[in-house]
Amino acid sequence: MKRVMVVLTVLVVVTVLFAGCAQSDAPSLTPDQTTPETAPTSGLTTPDATPAPGSTAQPASHEASTGTLTILVTDAPKYEVVNVVVHFLKVEVHKAADGQDGEGEWIEIPLADPDSQTFDNSRQITLSPTMGNVTLAQDQVEAGNKYTQIRVYMDEGEGKGATVTYIPDPEDLDENDEPKTKTVEAKLPSGELKFVRPFEVAEDTETQLLLDFDLQKSVVFTGASQSEDLKIIVKPVVKLSIEHKEALGTIAGKVTDDDNNPIEEAEVIVEDTTLSVTTDENGDYTIADVPVGTYTVTASAEDYASASQDNVEVSEDATSTVNFALEPST
Repeated sequence: MKRVMVVLTVLVVVTVLFAGCAQSDAPSLTPDQTTPETAPTSGLTTPDATPAPGSTAQPASHEASTGTLTILVTDAPKYEVVNVVVHFLKVEVHKAADGQDGEGEWIEIPLADPDSQTFDNSRQITLSPTMGNVTLAQDQVEAGNKYTQIRVYMDEGEGKGATVTYIPDPEDLDENDEPKTKTVEAKLPSGELKFVRPFEVAEDTETQLLLDFDLQKSVVFTGASQSEDLKIIVKPVVKLSIEHKEALGTIAGKVTDDDNNPIEEAEVIVEDTTLSVTTDENGDYTIADVPVGTYTVTASAEDYASASQDNVEVSEDATSTVNFALEPST
């Protein structure tokens, strides 16, 4: 789902040099001349002449001073982000009333119980490219209604905002030849994520809203590269996807003969479905991913009369045990 990218700093320098150099079209001097001879010009003074009537004297020209103008272009420093720790506070969804998107109510979805790998008592989650899918919030909601929006709130408070771990220099290795990392507190300008995306929750199904964080785009580094003044801001870039998953359960059990001896390669089928399996050498079988409902399960084997059990209830994320004792066929 995530890919780790190593982004190197790009430095482009464009230098423009403006140098003015005044030049004159003065003729060269001859050996017996100390100054170049200049032809008299109408209206101008000459060494032996006074200004012509109606004319003014022109000031002598001076060479202009010069400076260097340099234009620098740079890319903001970028680093490989290892993980970002954020503290989640609340999740809400908006339920439309009477099919009208602009009306209805906000429903809070309780945060999931802390998980040993990604949660703590502060409701924090460590976001990383290798985290997989982690349940943030879950609840039973009314089916058949239209939901229009989702809001996720994160703590912006000092010490509970965001913490970023990144690699300042990929070539700076530790004793295990792994790039050294640095962990710093980051600013979280907005602790609220808003998504306007209509969805429905169907009966006996699980609707999953997946918030896919792009860490490399979410973390902004500002300031000079390798500087102590480097500042880090977390502006979450998140993609929302919606998936409807049917509630599933499992049917498992054992097939034996009337003397309780296991029957290998007996076939067990769930009637009115395409689900079926055969037993192993111990007579055991397991049928997974059975949609929640009530079924008839039948077992059959060569040289044995088939047997069925009706009203087998399958519940979500639960295993229903169905055993068979087959009698020899006559």
